[in-house]
Amino acid sequence: MGERFEQRNPGVRVQLQATGSATAPPALVQGTSRIGAMSRPMTASERKAFIERYGYAPWRCLSPSML
Repeated sequence: MGERFEQRNPGVRVQLQATGSATAPPALVQGTSRIGAMSRPMTASERKAFIERYGYAPWRCLSPSML
């Protein structure tokens, strides 16, 4: 997935790590990740931490299997 994206977008580097839903929110809040794939919705405390850091709610994108 990342390789194909990089091929279509020269100069863009993508690093993918599938480490679990619990790691995405802290990485987003700490600024070490810009996208956090999760198999569950963020908890209220995770959303609150994100909003406190950035001033807006995180964007949620659902795959067709989650609809």
